[in-house]
Amino acid sequence: MRTLFIICLFISGLFSQNNADIKQKIKDSGLSESQIRQMAKQRGMSDAEIDVKAQEIKGESSESEATQPVIEDIPEVGEQDVSVELPESTVEDIIQIDEQPQESIESVIEDIVEGDELDIVEEELVLETQGQPGRQAVNYFGYNIFQRDPAIFQSSVFGAVDPDYNIGPGDEIIIMLWGETQFRQVLTVDREGFVFIPEVGQVFVNGLTMDLLESKMFKVLSQRYSSLLRSNGGNATTFLDISLGNLRPLRVIVLGEVAQPGAYQVSPSTTLFSSLYYFNGPTTLGSLRDIRLIRSGKQIASIDFYDYLLSGKKINDVRLQLDDTIFLPTRAKTVTISGEINRPAIYELKEGESLQDLIRMSGGLRVSAYLDRAQIDRIVPPEERDALEMDRMFIDVDLNNVLNKNQLIELKDGDNIQIFSILDLRQNIVEISGAVVRPGRFDIGESIRLRELVLKADSLVGDAYLDRVDVVRINPDFTEKLIELNLGLAMEENPQHNIQLEPLDRVTVYGTTAMIPRKYVSISGYVKTPGRYLLRENMTLYDLIFKAGGFTDEEFLKTTYRQRAELVRVSDDSVTKEIVPFNLDLLLSKQGMADEQLKPNDAIRIYSITEIKGSTKYASISGHVKRPGQYEIYEENMTLYDLIFKAGGFTDEEWKNQTFLGRADLIRFDDDRITQTIVPFNLGEILDHAESAQNLQLLPGDEIRVYSQRVFNAEKPISITGVVKNPGQYTLKTGMSLKDLILEAGGLSETVYKYRIDIARIDPLEVSEHQYAETITLDMDETFSVSNIEYESTENPGKITQPRNGFKLQPYDYISVRPDPYFSMQRIITVNGAVFYPGDYTILSPVETISSVIERAGGLRPNAYADASMLVREGQNINLSISDAIEKPYSKHDFIVLAEDIITINVRPNVVAVFGEVHNPGLFKYLPGLSMRDYIRKAGGFTSNADRRDVWIRYASGEGKKFNRYSLFSPPVKDGAVITVDREVREEIDKTEFAKEITAILASMAQVIAIIILAQP
Repeated sequence: MRTLFIICLFISGLFSQNNADIKQKIKDSGLSESQIRQMAKQRGMSDAEIDVKAQEIKGESSESEATQPVIEDIPEVGEQDVSVELPESTVEDIIQIDEQPQESIESVIEDIVEGDELDIVEEELVLETQGQPGRQAVNYFGYNIFQRDPAIFQSSVFGAVDPDYNIGPGDEIIIMLWGETQFRQVLTVDREGFVFIPEVGQVFVNGLTMDLLESKMFKVLSQRYSSLLRSNGGNATTFLDISLGNLRPLRVIVLGEVAQPGAYQVSPSTTLFSSLYYFNGPTTLGSLRDIRLIRSGKQIASIDFYDYLLSGKKINDVRLQLDDTIFLPTRAKTVTISGEINRPAIYELKEGESLQDLIRMSGGLRVSAYLDRAQIDRIVPPEERDALEMDRMFIDVDLNNVLNKNQLIELKDGDNIQIFSILDLRQNIVEISGAVVRPGRFDIGESIRLRELVLKADSLVGDAYLDRVDVVRINPDFTEKLIELNLGLAMEENPQHNIQLEPLDRVTVYGTTAMIPRKYVSISGYVKTPGRYLLRENMTLYDLIFKAGGFTDEEFLKTTYRQRAELVRVSDDSVTKEIVPFNLDLLLSKQGMADEQLKPNDAIRIYSITEIKGSTKYASISGHVKRPGQYEIYEENMTLYDLIFKAGGFTDEEWKNQTFLGRADLIRFDDDRITQTIVPFNLGEILDHAESAQNLQLLPGDEIRVYSQRVFNAEKPISITGVVKNPGQYTLKTGMSLKDLILEAGGLSETVYKYRIDIARIDPLEVSEHQYAETITLDMDETFSVSNIEYESTENPGKITQPRNGFKLQPYDYISVRPDPYFSMQRIITVNGAVFYPGDYTILSPVETISSVIERAGGLRPNAYADASMLVREGQNINLSISDAIEKPYSKHDFIVLAEDIITINVRPNVVAVFGEVHNPGLFKYLPGLSMRDYIRKAGGFTSNADRRDVWIRYASGEGKKFNRYSLFSPPVKDGAVITVDREVREEIDKTEFAKEITAILASMAQVIAIIILAQP
């Protein structure tokens, strides 16, 4: 079944890859072209689409099809080819292009005689099926909608103002009177809430709604303009209209799980829903289901943004007022749903919402969903882990009960729901391939026989092989059974051969042409279309050379060596070979061996004149010319001037001015054709006078070197190092400034904010033994702006003042860009193992310690063993006691961490290791209270080679202690400790040498004593 699945994947992905990958996959698969075509048709591709793809893979173009024979892959001997073939009279010549026309005749013989290694031909059952899909990468639902312009979601600013809108400072009030009295005033509410009306005075309007404002203005203005309201109760002759102009922006406070909490200015028409776009909504840690509006210290509204996303309804939406607070709490219960669901994503659930609600939120199940089983990958809540004795679990769910019987499946925080797909297996089909007009898959219907299937495939092609047809049937255990039948009898409705077909049967009809092996001959060398050709009856040597082409082309014929060509023939024993030379000129005139009948595996080799008589003669030119390289010497009188003219550039005055005309060099081989001689000449004289005596005639192998003016006028270098993207040496340009050089070096590294530039400058005209260089220091930021006005050198000649934005560089300047030592990117430390929240943490200060990092990681889990934990820095384990650091935070035991440190908190091993010179080394269960002597006894005691003075214990924290065998108390043994007993080192004493040394010492002492005695009076 694994092989079948691989073939399915191969066919489904084959035509979506690039041509190089397809070629390699076809080669590795061992499938024939007809099998690939058949499988591609089963995937829904038409013949035309397959042909186009095949041309792309083989690198053929539409133009080459019109002018060259059809090129096909020649099938391997014994390969089963079940493709439909036309009669031989319509089959094109089969040619395999030889990419190396000058291949030796011996290698051609080897290729023909040896043959290729045969591929294994296997027919596999192809069951199109899709098992459980892999986990899909999903995003949090609803959060990406906030990445849009907030103005898109605002109410129109040209509509009517909300009647409940409260007037406040900054608003514009437009008062119009018309009728007997006319005027129009645009008034702005000041910071105290007043507006000033000429000839009336100040009026307090802060906090008024439109109705109250209009009523108050009517009362105030009617006191000044009597025509606005007549005292006698008559009709008014002056009319009042109040409207609002520009409205002040609202200031609201946003708190909670947002990227940047704080105060925001929003449009006056902003509601609680539309306000979310101003601060890009909550982060993925924030809730979309409980967005709260707090006004004057009280919560007045809460919205569920899912209502808007799923139904377009803005339920409980409230217009914002000045100084409102929007609070976004932490995201509630979160679950993930993926697979065969219309909207896979990570969703937030409210209390009481079940799996059925989640399916509704995610757009419902796809039509391809498998309903008998979905799977919940659950993280067991902490309070249930001890009872269940597991941290994670799988739960299978029958979706039929959830959707049809309203079964409530409670979901927990962190659940990951996978909806599986139905299988892609079709069981109502049979398949026919080979020598039929329309091979492929067919509906079996209620029943179908072999003859009916052939007729459904538009019957047999002309060369169908009638003596046999194969039916491959699938057994219940997915093994295969081969049924051999007679196709001719089946077409005559013989009941023993015209059998009833079953689902998934595969019928193979063979072609007569495929049963007869083809024979080939080959031609290589100097012909236009070398390759392997199908050997036809009565095919002669002249026929094959004529097919290979080129000899009706007079120009091609001129470059062909016609005095000899070769026919390599394999003997009847298929082992020995012979070379039969022939005259190509005679053959082309249909004489000599022109009528020689070809035999299978014959190989012809044609040579070019270049191969036999040698290649064209060349001279070369290099250096400061426009077209350096090798040039053919094709005339007897070709001179230096001719080659220099071909290389070009000297009719271009600008180019000529950059050329050193005083000298060029001719390098010529001596008579021995090994050593060389340099012959200098005046280039300018040759260019001006081609008849000059210096214009020598060229010989094969000559080389001319032309030099540039820059050979004698070197460019002035400057160098830049430090935090630039491309440090190195650069050429000084005229008027080049420091900013120009930084830009040319690619700018600053991304991690640099502020930096300092040191310029080391030398004066090549003033050399001093007491001062090598002067230094100019510049303080800059990332925008290339100089922060100080004058630049001062640290050494003589004193202060140097330059324009602020135009510091000019000089030859040989050495610029060093040094980063701000107090700025760096976040420093990361990793905490692994038995903590509640393992992962990467940012170091908050230079004095961050182990205890504070572990505290931020949630502290140690109950099964953690601090003594067995470790701190790794730059690949080296630092021996320290993490338990002391945790128990005594901020003490001398608490270690300061650095960037890229790795803290690993291990669990208790519950073992003690005893290694070395003991009788039974190994691991032993840790038992509290046992001493080192006890564990050594458990290990069988000391061996005879043990050095009892060199016994050590190393604790899991890295601390080590030596065992004193004379002490009453041995070091305590802790969980995870390692006891090591070393081998005693014993030096062997050479007794003979020892005796010699003792004798020499005694003799020396005797001489000393004798001298002392003789010296006494």
